[in-house]
Order: sequence, then C-alpha cells, then structure tokens
Amino acid sequence: MHSPPQKRVRLLVETEDEKDCQAPRAKSLPIEGSVLRDHEFWFKDGNIVLVAEKTAFCLYIGLLSAQSPVFQNLFSATKLNAEEYIDGIPVVRVFDSPHDWRHFLRALIPKDELFDCFPSISATIRLSHKYQVDCVKSEALLALQGLYPSDFESWLEIDTEVSQEWNACGQAVNLARLTETSSILPAALYYCSTLGGAVAKGYRREDGTIAYLSQDDLVRCIHGMRALTGASSDYVRGMSRPLA
Repeated sequence: MHSPPQKRVRLLVETEDEKDCQAPRAKSLPIEGSVLRDHEFWFKDGNIVLVAEKTAFCLYIGLLSAQSPVFQNLFSATKLNAEEYIDGIPVVRVFDSPHDWRHFLRALIPKDELFDCFPSISATIRLSHKYQVDCVKSEALLALQGLYPSDFESWLEIDTEVSQEWNACGQAVNLARLTETSSILPAALYYCSTLGGAVAKGYRREDGTIAYLSQDDLVRCIHGMRALTGASSDYVRGMSRPLA
C-alpha cells in the first residue's frame, strides 16, 4: 500500500529585483494557498520551516530545540508528523505575527545590536515567554527595565521620549504583567497616567493588532491621573503664594 503523497505548500520565490525592494516581504500581495520566503531568515541548509501567517522561515530543528523546551517537545521524533512540506522540508505553522518572529529570531540568532527599537523588545519578550526561551527573555526584560527603571535616580536619567509613548508604556505594563516583573510597573503606569483618555483606546502593535490594558490597570491609571492633577494644582497654588 502506497503512503499518501506529501502535501506541498505553494511557495513564491522572489526575483533578484524583488530582493532589492525595500518593502517588507509580509506586505506583498497575498495569493491563496501560498507563502513567502522570509528575506532574512531563510537558511538554505535548514531542516524545518515555520510558517507565521503568509511568511515562511527556514530554520534549524537543533537550534530551536536547544533553546526551547516547547520546540524540543514539538520536534521530537514521535510528534513531528508534518502534513505540509516546502522543498521536502517539513512545515510547522505557528500562530504568531511574522513581524514578531523576525524580531524574536534576531535575538535568538544575533547578528547586530540587540533590541534597537521598542517593537523588538516587546516581540522578543512575548515570544520568548510563550516558547520558554528563558535566556533570551532575560536579556529582553533587562532592556525593558532600562526604559522603566524602579529607582528614582535612574528614572531621572533614563526618562526618554520612547518610554512616554503610549504604544510603549501601555505594552510595558502588559509585558510586566505577563512576565510578573513588577519592578517595571511604577514607571510604566506613571507614564500611562499622564496620557489622558488615550489609555482607554488601546495601543497598536507593529503588526496592526490592538491591545488594551486590563480593567484593573485602567482603573489605576484613572486614579493616577486624578492624583497627578491634584499634585499639579497644589504646586501651582504653592508657587502663587507670596514669599515671607
């Protein structure tokens, strides 16, 4: 009895001209049943393909398994029974953003300076937490703690525009909750409390998805706004008093 033929994923291969294009590969026109090779993480000698939405990453089972017990379990000989293949390489579909995976892989297989933007920090923390890559998560959390320090002196020195942006401080609160890193919360919640009604509208991630603070943290921000307003009023009244 013949075994069923391998199901193949239709793969779009870019031309040399397309390689020079600056537009992100994930934004190419989608075609039903097809995926696109990632321009940065497609290793010709790789032995596993991870597909996130319409983007395919050709990677190494050994590398992923050594870093992540989740992948070690997934790729075990008894469990990796792929139904889809690209160029004879088994395909595993992951339910994450390709933007997030690209940032995560840059931390897992570093070539340049790590965490050069906030989306990189956020994506790396979320995926390293999900796939239990503890060493990478620790490095990304250190970068986040650098933006939201727990002591006042460091906060005065680090106080940057990035830390104050709603897309950043809102994510910082949720990342702190996700990883149980409470030292990040005072500075992150303070910044959220200075942003008025924006905290209720949610923040947009790099892939376009909208995320929100929890109801409890939203209440904390509202209380923080009131406290800041009251402190500002007291300061103004104090400044207006005549000197003795």
